[in-house]
Amino acid sequence: MSHIKLSVATTQEIDAILMRFWWGKNDLKALPWVAWKKINLPKFNDALLAKQAWRIYSKPNCLFSKLYKARYLKGKQLLEGKTCRKQSYGWASLLAGIEVLKKGCSYIVGNGKDIRVFKDNWLPVIPPRPASTTMNCDLHVSDLITTSPYKHWNPVALQSYLCDEDQHGNYTVSSGYKVARHAPEFLIEAPPIPYVDNACADVREWISHLCSSSPTVSNTSAASSFHALSSWKRPDQGFLKCNYDAAYDLNSNQVRGAWIIRNCYDHPYMWGSANLGFSNSSLVAETMALLVAMQNVWIGGYSNMIFEWDSEILVKTINDQLTNSTIQNILEEITSLKNKLSTTTFTFVKHNGNQAAHKIARHGPTNSIFENCKVYPSKWLTPTLC
Repeated sequence: MSHIKLSVATTQEIDAILMRFWWGKNDLKALPWVAWKKINLPKFNDALLAKQAWRIYSKPNCLFSKLYKARYLKGKQLLEGKTCRKQSYGWASLLAGIEVLKKGCSYIVGNGKDIRVFKDNWLPVIPPRPASTTMNCDLHVSDLITTSPYKHWNPVALQSYLCDEDQHGNYTVSSGYKVARHAPEFLIEAPPIPYVDNACADVREWISHLCSSSPTVSNTSAASSFHALSSWKRPDQGFLKCNYDAAYDLNSNQVRGAWIIRNCYDHPYMWGSANLGFSNSSLVAETMALLVAMQNVWIGGYSNMIFEWDSEILVKTINDQLTNSTIQNILEEITSLKNKLSTTTFTFVKHNGNQAAHKIARHGPTNSIFENCKVYPSKWLTPTLC
């Protein structure tokens, strides 16, 4: 089932076996324990074939991938695969899996230059889809992003081209099965649910803060295994520590990120804040703040950096202990910067240990796009540092 598309005769035989098992034996009628519509979902074969197609995409250098790409995908991407003359039954089977990937895969935005706004699946909804429009234009996602002074969504462009509904991972057999078992008309008519992943992330974030601040649960296995600090601790000799935080306005969805870099003597090297644009969840806001903090570390030429903040969910995601599709595109940029910085680590500290960055995010100048200071901090920040 994982390599070839089963024939109609084979699937009918499997159906007969299921019917005899659940509804009767030896041609005798029995009590119908399970409704036929509950088990008559013949798409698991397609989900397994999609895993083989995903293997071609995720492991392009293995012999299996090289063979099929040389024979059927010359100069094309996997999702562009089509039927051809004299094709093998194996390739014909894989095409069924590719169709599943087309329904369930979406682009990670990145710079957005190769993603078509109204034709490619890039919106983080379930199932993924392009933006809705009545316009006939060849717009790319990069046209919705501004790079001055740093990269973020352009609110004017979003309002001009995207409707309100549109503004608001790795393949597994389970995910492919969920997509494949629905008819195309269901996928089209099903209302998008873009807030589900964000809501789950926000709940986990809230629980994380609750557990880290509550004395009654401070000795739980989750907390003890993570070794969270309850207050700010100086980095070791030769290292710098960058604390950061995000101020997220639930009414306007605006994000402001802040960071502060200190050495082993508690001396602040650099601190600043920036308006980061729009976000649809607190987790995305925290991730945006981490990205701008890392960008400033890179600009400043610093190395041997410890990035520390009070979002346990994000720390575990960065350290590959958790996965979250809602921040995958930002994580790609974070990983790229991480590879450029030498000896970079990401640690978790309880809320009390991140007070400096927290205060900068909420009390820094709100009318500036960007502020960065290498001199002594302002009077309103000094007490927190001391």
